Amino acid sequence: MERKNYFVKLLLIMIMGMFSVILFGGDDDDDVPDRMIDLLIVIDDGVTIKSTPGDYLGLTKKVESLRSGFGEFKAGYNSNFVFIDSYNYRGLVLVELESVNSNVFISDSFIVNGSGSFQLNISDLDSGVYILSIETSYQTYSGEFKLD
Repeated sequence: MERKNYFVKLLLIMIMGMFSVILFGGDDDDDVPDRMIDLLIVIDDGVTIKSTPGDYLGLTKKVESLRSGFGEFKAGYNSNFVFIDSYNYRGLVLVELESVNSNVFISDSFIVNGSGSFQLNISDLDSGVYILSIETSYQTYSGEFKLD
């Protein structure tokens, strides 16, 4: 008898799980980036270098030394959000988004304590080219992307 109750309970749990997926939905595509933004590190004299690993004009060692202790940032986007992930950084992060073709400007900030994620709502923006700037206490990252 106890074995029968076990199977009945298991069946009820499975049915409730199926209903929760139907009622609350499965994976939401709005919370993941469709495309990544290639971020560049802006150096004091205005020169930019890739912030992603790999040899870029022989500056790999320069990038690695800039990263150590100053954090690492990655960004991606979909039609509704820009996603920013930070690693090995503690402090205030200023995020600015500016349109190349019009006078759209969005600014926001967040505090990171080690690592963190941030989303910037872009669902109301028109199609066009945008420049994302991520400014920390130590350096600025910049990347360009296109909304279709």
